[in-house]
Amino acid sequence: MVGKKKDAKEEKTQEAAQAPVRARRRGMGWRARLMLAVLMMVGAAFLPVTVVLLVGMLPAFVAFMVDPTRSKTLALTIMLMNFITCFPYLMDAAGGGGGVAVGF
Repeated sequence: MVGKKKDAKEEKTQEAAQAPVRARRRGMGWRARLMLAVLMMVGAAFLPVTVVLLVGMLPAFVAFMVDPTRSKTLALTIMLMNFITCFPYLMDAAGGGGGVAVGF
């Protein structure tokens, strides 16, 4: 009888510990969805710049995921170097009088 009570208490304790984890897994909130929608509209409006940045900054995204340190200094270094490399191409893409048609 005593063993069953301890098991029941342990189960309740484990469920209580997992409850906050379940609450955090609900997904994106309305602010994150709004920010994502605005970011997608801006990306579509400036399509040539978006394409250059996505392709040029790809190694930086990989470095951000792979860098094990908390400060992410490796990822920051690679990100800045990639941006410096992309900058002349960004000026060509932004100054070209483009639009959506130029991006394709």
